[in-house]
Amino acid sequence: MKTLSSLIFLLVITGCNFKNKSTETPLYTLTPIEGSKNLYLTTKEFTGVIFAPDTLVHAEEGSVEFMPSIEEIYKAEHIFKICLATDKIDNDGINLDSTKIQAPSEYIRQYVGHKNKNGEKVILLNCFTKKSVGKEDYWKKDIIVVRDGGDNYFSIQINITKEDCLSFNLNGTS
Repeated sequence: MKTLSSLIFLLVITGCNFKNKSTETPLYTLTPIEGSKNLYLTTKEFTGVIFAPDTLVHAEEGSVEFMPSIEEIYKAEHIFKICLATDKIDNDGINLDSTKIQAPSEYIRQYVGHKNKNGEKVILLNCFTKKSVGKEDYWKKDIIVVRDGGDNYFSIQINITKEDCLSFNLNGTS
């Protein structure tokens, strides 16, 4: 009887440990945005909105919009970090100088995906500081376009097919 009690006790403890492991914090959370097909993404490293197709973004002629997956967002973020770390000069001849922007973690992102005329997947990272939008939520439904803003705003296109950065745009000067 003592052995049976010990066995039951061990099963209960093991079961509790298993439950604790299965409820660990996920790597990310996705939340639908009310009145929109867009999704609000939060991770430990970045926060942003994944835009659904038909967001009225004017991509190059012949391109088709798509909604990036979580895996594609992580890949784009990884490519972006590499481009920043190497101060890469993109195909447009623009230097992606990490000293021109704030720490990447300071920016909220908007992710807009499209396939270019060659069928390559490109994700626009539209980045702006949390303080630049305040507590407003309009940026979760509408693409932000800034004519100035210094290092509070920048955008860059990440070609996830070719693993390359394109069209770095830092508006104004700080």
